[in-house]
Amino acid sequence: MASLRELQRAFGRALVEPATVDATRFVAAAGIPAVRRVQVYRNNVLANLCGALEAVYPVVRRLVGEGFFGQVAKRYVGAVPSFSGDLHAYGASFPEFLAQSPELSELGYLPDVARLEWAFHQVFHAADAAPLSVAAITEVPADRWHALRFVLHPASALLHSPFPVVRIWQVNQEDWSGEATVSLDEGESDVLVRRQDGNVELMPLSPAELRLLTAFAHGGSLEQAVTAALEVDDGFDVGASLQKHLRLGTFAEYL
Repeated sequence: MASLRELQRAFGRALVEPATVDATRFVAAAGIPAVRRVQVYRNNVLANLCGALEAVYPVVRRLVGEGFFGQVAKRYVGAVPSFSGDLHAYGASFPEFLAQSPELSELGYLPDVARLEWAFHQVFHAADAAPLSVAAITEVPADRWHALRFVLHPASALLHSPFPVVRIWQVNQEDWSGEATVSLDEGESDVLVRRQDGNVELMPLSPAELRLLTAFAHGGSLEQAVTAALEVDDGFDVGASLQKHLRLGTFAEYL
C-alpha cells in the first residue's frame, strides 16, 4: 500500500500529467465514475491556477490577447506545478517561461513586462516593516559608514529592462486616457517598485541609482555600492541619493 506522501505526490502529478499517471486507482467511484471525479478536480485546479496567472499578469494578457494567454497559461500550469497552498505564490517563473516560448520570440519586451507585473504583485503582498529613520543613521560612527549594509524594505523591488516597460505597463491600464502609442525606441527602464500607504508605485531611477540600490539588495556594503554606482556615472551624487531614499523609506534597516 502506498504511503500518504506517495499517494499525494502521485495524485498531484496526475492532475497536471494525466497521460503519465493514472489517478483513478486512488479514487472511489461512489456513484460517479472515478475518471469523471478526477477530471472535475483537474479542471478546478487548472482553472484556479490559470486564474491566478490572469490576476497577476493582466497587461501581458492584454498584449497577447485573451485566447492566446489562456493557451500559454495552460502550458505553464502543465509544466510548472504549484508548490504552495497560497495562490499568491504561483507564477514567479512565468516571465522566464514566456522568454523561452518560440512563438513569442518577436515580442522581446514581453518577459520584462511580466517581470514588472510580478514585482508589482510581490510588493503589493509583501510584509510591512517600519522604514529606517534618518535619526537612526546619524547615530552610526563615521568610521563605520563604509561597512554599512542597507536592507531594502520588504515591500520594494528593483527592475531593469532595455525596453520602455513602465510606459508599456502604463498605457495598458484600464483607466489610461493618454496617448496609447509606445515606441520601443523610447529606451530602457530602471525602476523601483514600492508600496506607499497601501498603494504600489513605480518610481523611475537613474542607472547609477539603480546600481546603488541593487548592490544593497545583493548584500553589498556602502563602499561597494558607491563604487558600483560611480562606475556607471562618476558624477553621481551618492549623498543626495541616500538622503532621498531614507526620506522615502526605501530601507528597512542597516547591518
